[in-house]
Amino acid sequence: RDIVWLALDRDTSPRSLLKIVNRKSRVVIKPNIVRIPWLLAGANAGKVGLIPEFEREEDAHALVTDLRVIKALAEYLIEKVRPQRITIAEGPAEFYKADGKIRPGNYVDGWHYAFDKFDKLSYAKIVEQLNGRNGTAVDIVDLNEDEGVYVTQVDPHRTGVNALLYVPAGHRDGSSATAPTRRKGIYLPKSIMEKDVLITVPVLKTHASVGTTLFMKNFVGCVHSTSYRPTSTSKGEIHQGSALNMVRGIVDLTCAVRPDYGVAEGF
Repeated sequence: RDIVWLALDRDTSPRSLLKIVNRKSRVVIKPNIVRIPWLLAGANAGKVGLIPEFEREEDAHALVTDLRVIKALAEYLIEKVRPQRITIAEGPAEFYKADGKIRPGNYVDGWHYAFDKFDKLSYAKIVEQLNGRNGTAVDIVDLNEDEGVYVTQVDPHRTGVNALLYVPAGHRDGSSATAPTRRKGIYLPKSIMEKDVLITVPVLKTHASVGTTLFMKNFVGCVHSTSYRPTSTSKGEIHQGSALNMVRGIVDLTCAVRPDYGVAEGF
């Protein structure tokens, strides 16, 4: 907590958190929860165990944002600003919300999983500890379960370039049934589009397609998967088959969500 608070206090720019967040703000914190160390019941032939590509549980911890950073960031806002609401929001590709509508069941999901290496914190526990403190509501929104909003403004500065990513012929985001065209829009979660301040909190890591995962890549979880496939959490609408298309899609996505601040976690 002390390191996170020190870093935030040292930001004296016109766009520091203390200048862009006020007591009426609805803040969304977007961590990276790409996966959890334990599979949900019903996956892997019904067996709960380590994700196959990991030999050790701690390896999986390196792929997700440290929950201690998320908690410290929320506490910083609550103590220094007291915003109206802080929402921790993610649209995970590889787990479902146990009490959600996509795949409900009796299993521990990524919101309730206690990460051993992060002081045994879970996101549900963070909400339990912080909700209502200093009058600030704190909650969780699974973006895959959220309402989808179709966003067509992917050129916020009106450069005339518009979207960079081409989608295949016949794609619902395209404009031709016979030829690839630039994306005309994308479905995003309502909670992301109705926020006052969006803070992206990625974990620093490498990535096979784009080299590194930083502030912009973290928004892949904002793709509203269920608007494209009702029972899917896939983020393939951004990937579109190649590393170059993924880079283009990430640029389009960042322009659409319009982030306000970033905190990179590199512990």
